[in-house]
Amino acid sequence: PFQQRPSADILITNADGDPVADASIIGSMTRKMEVNLHIRQPDATGEFTVSTVLFYSDPIPEPKEGETEPPKLPEAHEIDRAETKFTIPKS
Repeated sequence: PFQQRPSADILITNADGDPVADASIIGSMTRKMEVNLHIRQPDATGEFTVSTVLFYSDPIPEPKEGETEPPKLPEAHEIDRAETKFTIPKS
């Protein structure tokens, strides 16, 4: 299904747009996975938005002999983007 391993970024924001959880998946080796994100705020109730970006990156180049600067990181090639809202009600 994939010619190279995809990566993804996941971000959860609260109703004010403040980030409350995030995760990065780098070069996934499996087609199906589960990720648990824990909301980092005292009251984990209310409306939230989860945003995901699926992308590929070229390999990081090896440094050349005698080079003192780190290699330039390759650019990501965005493949897909999705967003959905969810609500956690008060108990």
